[in-house]
Amino acid sequence: MDHKIILKALNITHKYGNNISINNISFEIIDGEIISILGPSGCGKSTLLKIISGIEKIQDGILEIDKNIMSHGAYHVPTEKRNVGLVFQDLALFPHLSIRKNIEYGISYLSNDEKKQRVREMLAFVKMEKFADTYPHLLSGGQQQRVALARSLAPLPKLLLLDEPFSGLDISLRKDLGIEIKNILKKSKMTSIFVTHDANEALMLSDKIIILNNGQMEQFDTPKNIYTKPFNSTVASFFGTINKIQNYQKLNNIFKISKLNNQRQDININIYFRPDAVTILNEINSDSSFFEGKIIDILYYGNYISVLFSISEYGTITGYFSSAENLEIGNTLKLKINENMLFVFQENE
Repeated sequence: MDHKIILKALNITHKYGNNISINNISFEIIDGEIISILGPSGCGKSTLLKIISGIEKIQDGILEIDKNIMSHGAYHVPTEKRNVGLVFQDLALFPHLSIRKNIEYGISYLSNDEKKQRVREMLAFVKMEKFADTYPHLLSGGQQQRVALARSLAPLPKLLLLDEPFSGLDISLRKDLGIEIKNILKKSKMTSIFVTHDANEALMLSDKIIILNNGQMEQFDTPKNIYTKPFNSTVASFFGTINKIQNYQKLNNIFKISKLNNQRQDININIYFRPDAVTILNEINSDSSFFEGKIIDILYYGNYISVLFSISEYGTITGYFSSAENLEIGNTLKLKINENMLFVFQENE
């Protein structure tokens, strides 16, 4: 199968004054992929999107879109000539124009008949046909988001860039609209990159995820690989609560962890695992390996509970269990950790 590369970044670096915001990162994006850029505030997410769009210039490296160089040294193709679509947080719909006119705005180069046809196609695509003559302020947040998407898709760009497109919506609408927009993008075979600080959103919507931290690309991979095979503790820690055990020797004495068999004794090793790696042992036999934990807090989340344990050897750890479990603060339980869900990293203190 031929995988056409739509975007190629090679050793790109960007600075604001003397501050490096993007530090020597490289990646390739295949035609039709949906990519998310994920990271904490100030890590360079929006800057990277602005570099791709042409709003910001790079100081080093090469950026190509559809095999055409967009940025290299002093050479820089402006935004309007890059054939990219942009959807910003504020959507930037024109309040004095109808939905039809908003969509027409970016395709003024077409004939009147072509514009009418393209607008009809875009409105049908985002299921907003009935609102062609409505004004933006009369639409819900989700409807406005679909109009902004239609306007960006109308010029048929090579690449669509979305900067935290769901940030102004409530949680339930974000999820539903995210799935809807993912389906639209997949149906249109539109290569897309969106910025988000929501890890669950990135996992749910993306073909691949770029993890940024302090301008560095920590990992670029599929959601499954990033979640189950993180390159380092920064990536592992980005997806919700995570447990960390520094005294790995004691843990290894109990569970004989195969991942630790070849570790040198003179280096600093930390073990990380998510709360769902912890299980309760209700039946014990002579071959069972376990440690004991005393419950010091329980948080109820409906279909599951988050339980905080005090462990004499390791401090505190968190486990997630079914809310049907009959657990109470003060209970002491025998616990086991799924070795396949352990992450072992060599780290500096």
